[in-house]
Amino acid sequence: MQSSQILAAIDCARDLISSFQLAPGPVDVIALARKQGVSAVEPAEMSADGYLARTRDGALVIRYRATNNRSRNRFTIAHEIAHLIFAQVQGQELDQPRIGRLSDPQEETAVNRIAAELLMPAKFILNELGERERRGELPNWKIINALRQTYQVSASAMAFRMLELPSLRAISMRISIDGHAPQFPFDRSENSAIRLVNGVEFEMERLWRDARKSTRHIVGVKAGGTTFSIPCEGLVKSMTTKLGPARHYWVIGWLTDGRNEAAAGKPNQSLVGK
Repeated sequence: MQSSQILAAIDCARDLISSFQLAPGPVDVIALARKQGVSAVEPAEMSADGYLARTRDGALVIRYRATNNRSRNRFTIAHEIAHLIFAQVQGQELDQPRIGRLSDPQEETAVNRIAAELLMPAKFILNELGERERRGELPNWKIINALRQTYQVSASAMAFRMLELPSLRAISMRISIDGHAPQFPFDRSENSAIRLVNGVEFEMERLWRDARKSTRHIVGVKAGGTTFSIPCEGLVKSMTTKLGPARHYWVIGWLTDGRNEAAAGKPNQSLVGK
C-alpha cells in the first residue's frame, strides 16, 4: 500500500463531503452511500459490524449489525463508504464481500481516517472551535460532547478527530487506572511534531496527581523549536479491553492557530502508518 494512495483517498473524501454537506449537522450517510453508487444500506443479523459487497447482479450493498447503537452504525456505514473510496483510488474492483477476510491493519487505519473525514467535516468543526475560542472557552469535554451530538458520533471518535484537524495543535493522553491497558498512551496532532516538554511518564504522573484537585491542566509542549502551553481537561472514562471493562483518565487539549481556512488543505504526511 502506498502512502500517496492513502493521502489521495483522504483528499477524495474531503472533496466529496465538501460538495455533499453544505451546513453543520449529522451527515446523511445513507444518502452519501447512494451518491457513491451503493444501491442498498440495510441492517442485518451478523457478528461483524458491517460489510460492503456486490450482489450477483453487480449492485453494491452495505449491511450493518442491527444490534449496534446508532453512532456505531453511522461510523460502520461511513467506514464501508471509505473502503469504496479507497478501492477507487487504488483502481481496484470490489468483487467479493469485505467480511470474514483477514484485514490489513494499515488499510483499516487509513479507512477509519477517511471515514472520519466523511462524518466530521473539518471546516465545520474548525469554525465551531474558532467561535468558541473567540468567546473565551477553553478546550474541554463539554465541547467534545456538544460536537459529538451535532454529528451523531461517539465522544471517542470526536476526541480523536481533534488530532486530525488542520490548523489545530492537539494532544491526547490516557492514564490507565485499573492497569488493563497500556499505562500512558500519548498521541498528538498529525499536523506538527509535538512532544511533551517534561516527557510522557513524568507528565502523566503529574496530571493524575493534580486531578485530585482539578481536572483543568496546562501541559507544556515543544513543536518546531517553539515551546508553548496547551490548555487541557481530564475526564475519567470507561473503556473495553480484552481483560474486560477498565477505567482511564483521559486528558485532551488543543490550540488553534487562527487559520481555519487551512481546513481545505492537504493532510500531513505523518498520518501514514500512524
